[in-house]
Amino acid sequence: MSCARRDPFINVAKYALGVQVPEIHAVFSSLRAKGARFMADPHVVNRTRTSELWLSEFTDPDGNQLALTSDFALSAGSPGLDPK
Repeated sequence: MSCARRDPFINVAKYALGVQVPEIHAVFSSLRAKGARFMADPHVVNRTRTSELWLSEFTDPDGNQLALTSDFALSAGSPGLDPK
């Protein structure tokens, strides 16, 4: 049995984890205040007639990609929802 050698010049795959939270802006603010480094503020990544999906990605100290997501229901006739 051979062991694979890790080449430092090859991009090693990292893990990604998404966490759905009820209020993305509150969790985003709390984590940022504790030192989390986000790639972007929460933003809409998918919109349907009935809901919006918000996302904000960040990395942990080991470089693993993490994401916060929140689903927001839109009321009938609403042009969009901005939970900020």
